[in-house]
Amino acid sequence: MSSLAEVFNLQLLFDVLRMTTPILLLALGGMITDRAGVLNIALEGLLVFGAFAAVVGTGMTGNLLVGVVAALVGSGLLSLAFAWFALYL
Repeated sequence: MSSLAEVFNLQLLFDVLRMTTPILLLALGGMITDRAGVLNIALEGLLVFGAFAAVVGTGMTGNLLVGVVAALVGSGLLSLAFAWFALYL
């Protein structure tokens, strides 16, 4: 019983919540788009692309705010492309 208490402690619960929050938010976004009648399977790709744009933007300028804006713009443009393909093709 002592070894189980060492593994499953309160810190593990906090770590699990911290690590799964982005995936839970993606699941919520997917549920909202599904309820709106649009099947969006690109949500995880948008998250990864936004993270990549944030790293590139921050790395090139050294400013964290520029990285956040780059992530927003990059994911927004990719979402716009997805919407165009979904509506017109």
